[in-house]
Amino acid sequence: MEEKNGFNDWYIRVREKFVDRQYDQAKELDRILFTLSSGFFGISFAFISQVVVIPNPEFAWKIIVAWAFTVISIISSIISYLVVFYDYAEEIKNLDKMKEQRDKNGLDLTLTNKYKGIPELLNILTIVFLVLGFLFMIIYIADHLLEA
Repeated sequence: MEEKNGFNDWYIRVREKFVDRQYDQAKELDRILFTLSSGFFGISFAFISQVVVIPNPEFAWKIIVAWAFTVISIISSIISYLVVFYDYAEEIKNLDKMKEQRDKNGLDLTLTNKYKGIPELLNILTIVFLVLGFLFMIIYIADHLLEA
């Protein structure tokens, strides 16, 4: 009976950690998105309005591509955070199944999580698209500096 209570204590601690992490992840999403989107767009709009007096249409596609990559980066980040949120929810369900199985007749259960690995891939894509957005912005700025 003591072994069962030890498992229950472990189960409650681990489950609470997953719930806390899930909540923290959702809170972090707002802060990161606000910082990322407002920072890049603020800087790029400030550059266009303050530094580039008359934007050259020949170079306009570069800033549009920079903004597009940044928007894709933000969308990828949003999806990544949502998937992490569901990943923790899936882990909580797996813990619940593990406890239920343990309470019934011991622990002989193979659990899977369909969200494993997806957040990492999305985070890599977020970084790649953000870097591409910055590169196109730098190219756009360099073109205007060389033209001046």
